[in-house]
Amino acid sequence: MKSTEKSVDQAVESFSKHGIIARGDRWWMIGDGKSSVFQTTVFANPRGEITVQGDTDLCSFAFGPKNARGAVNWIGRQRFDGYVCEKASIGTTCHEMVWKFDSDALRESIEYWISEYESDAAEGEASPSRLAALNRALEDIDREEPLTILNELIDENVIEWEDMHSAEIPTTRVIYAWAAIQRLNELLNAEDSST
Repeated sequence: MKSTEKSVDQAVESFSKHGIIARGDRWWMIGDGKSSVFQTTVFANPRGEITVQGDTDLCSFAFGPKNARGAVNWIGRQRFDGYVCEKASIGTTCHEMVWKFDSDALRESIEYWISEYESDAAEGEASPSRLAALNRALEDIDREEPLTILNELIDENVIEWEDMHSAEIPTTRVIYAWAAIQRLNELLNAEDSST
């Protein structure tokens, strides 16, 4: 998804000039040393959770290593993907803080479902009413909220409940938290290699 890739690139750039400006046994504060813009503290608790807060939205990642440095490396070495989001969903304990419905993701899903129905139609197995509902939904994307469209498609038995997730993208809360941890991990790796 292009909007997620763009957000990831922006988040990484936002932390790219940050250094470690304070630290404790299980926490680090990063910033550019000039302002509080994206100044962020990363906490690693003994239960294997890592939490990011500061000039970003609060976000936690669960079930990592119990040692502080290992927890930073655990998320910091990951590329941004579903695994990172899964750990944020568990740590943040709220699906809506990690995922949001997106019109572009919904458009891609509907276009995929239409192509599947058209393939089925060529074999005589598709329902014309379902295909018509998908085409209507595609036309409504710029006028309706994605969740409204998805609920209508479910009510009309066009898609299944679990298909809703294909129209979700990660929130910037998770993206920026991951980018802060990634930057901290780079800084700690540089310190480790210089000693």
